[in-house]
Amino acid sequence: MNKKIMEEHRKTILLTASKVFAEKGYYNTRISDIAEKLGVGHGTIYRYFKNKHHLFDQLLNFVVSGISEIIKSEDPCVAVTIDDYYKQMARIGWSLFHFFAENRELANVIFYFEAISISRQDKRTYKRIENFSHTLEEYNAQYLQNGIQKGFLRKDTPVQETALVINAMVFEAIRRIFTLKEKDWNKSAQAWSKTILDLVTRGIYKRVNADLQSS
Repeated sequence: MNKKIMEEHRKTILLTASKVFAEKGYYNTRISDIAEKLGVGHGTIYRYFKNKHHLFDQLLNFVVSGISEIIKSEDPCVAVTIDDYYKQMARIGWSLFHFFAENRELANVIFYFEAISISRQDKRTYKRIENFSHTLEEYNAQYLQNGIQKGFLRKDTPVQETALVINAMVFEAIRRIFTLKEKDWNKSAQAWSKTILDLVTRGIYKRVNADLQSS
């Protein structure tokens, strides 16, 4: 079996596992449940993953890689106006929403309370999540620092805190949209996206525009 086919099988198992975890919960899921969902023998699962925890760990890798690819698709130093910044943030936000829309069960797994419980019991997993959160915060801070340097964001913007707040709002939006099973995720995502972007840009925009000041 060539590498490409093996990777496709591996991804199929991962996404199927995310569905079973979402339905049964991590602790109530057995490898045999995932195999049954796939219509294969449980030995097939063990060909790719050591155990259930290894499966969850690789699911986390899948999410981290997907989000990292989206975040790094934009150059944080390219924006020269508030409009450029707004559009960049909108593109990133929509890419994140689409990533989870295509893999809805991942939101249930990653944001589920059991995932937090698992990470607390496993120091390695907890550290990985902590490091990833820090990386996202630092990357977001680069956009803010660029805006301050280019003069379209306020000089007194608390960069690290604002970066953290933006990330918190975006991921809370994703959690609510996909774990609460919105019937129209697209409409909900539009509302969340506009609200977050308006709150952020109105709060840290260098107010030289009279229309913005009076609105």
